[in-house]
Amino acid sequence: MLSLDAPLDTRTEPYRWALAQDLLPAGARARLRADLPELDAFRRIERAAGGDKQYGMYVLPLVSRGEPLPGLAQAGPAWRELAESVLGGAYRAWVEEAVGAETADCPIDLGVFVFGPGDGVSPHTDKADKWATHVFYLNEEWCEADGGSFQVRADPSPGSPPVASVVPGGGRSVVFARSDASWHAVAPIAPTAPEYRYTVQVEMWR
Repeated sequence: MLSLDAPLDTRTEPYRWALAQDLLPAGARARLRADLPELDAFRRIERAAGGDKQYGMYVLPLVSRGEPLPGLAQAGPAWRELAESVLGGAYRAWVEEAVGAETADCPIDLGVFVFGPGDGVSPHTDKADKWATHVFYLNEEWCEADGGSFQVRADPSPGSPPVASVVPGGGRSVVFARSDASWHAVAPIAPTAPEYRYTVQVEMWR
């Protein structure tokens, strides 16, 4: 399902991250969207204050530490094909080459995250026991004014501009290695966005 020879733009500042184009080809993205269950199968999670970050989104976990969850059975066959791909050695080697994370034998989580109007994630770094995160965007038509951009940040201050912003659509995906410097955020979805923001997230653990 994955096109591991897709164009890849690797960066080392302010931490190791990379932007891939059509790693999930258009046909695969369409199949995944078609095989998603309705939003009422997702769990709403949000935190308006406190903790290490604030967030709002809908979540459907599919795989936890390499083991399938009930959500994978709720989704259609395209999702089981994707799970097989991201658990495989070729994909792990691709991540290691892209951002330097030691992913050969690491446990992997896979889930679907959906963001509606006002949803986003405040600046944060991930937990210290994570190697890397990879986010695929399933929306085809999306523009920066719709919000929801992935923000690569040099620090946690919401007032400082991001080092880079990735518009969440059009076949893009972002992968980054976890470090104490790997600050990132998701800009809030604009109330005028034409649809919800659909993402696939792969998390690789130590």
